[in-house]
Amino acid sequence: MKKIFLILFLLFSLNAYGVCKEGTEITGKNGHVYCMSNVIMNWYTAFAWCDTQGRTLATMEQICDIDETERWDGNTGEGKCLNMVGAGLSRWAWSSIPSGSTSAFLVTLSTGNVTSSIRSNTYNAICW
Repeated sequence: MKKIFLILFLLFSLNAYGVCKEGTEITGKNGHVYCMSNVIMNWYTAFAWCDTQGRTLATMEQICDIDETERWDGNTGEGKCLNMVGAGLSRWAWSSIPSGSTSAFLVTLSTGNVTSSIRSNTYNAICW
């Protein structure tokens, strides 16, 4: 009986936190391992791509917050996303958070720069 529960737990764990099969794994300062797409896509496609990885498109808080004291302040600008600074990748990545009616927030992973862009533009997806 214990084996059955262990197997079910392992299967549930794998489904709840998908493997990064078609992207690059990045570890934030908060210790979380993210999955970033290797190809650029629009904001709408980014949601679907993360879903195929068994994950969700990350929120700004999931991308940026290190702990309770080092958090995204809700603003755009350089160094606003401390969790990813030094992740070694100079790529823009979509978050799941809208910015107005036609844009969404995104982050430069290497510098922590936060900005917004029109949702039809193409950048990498970062999944939680």
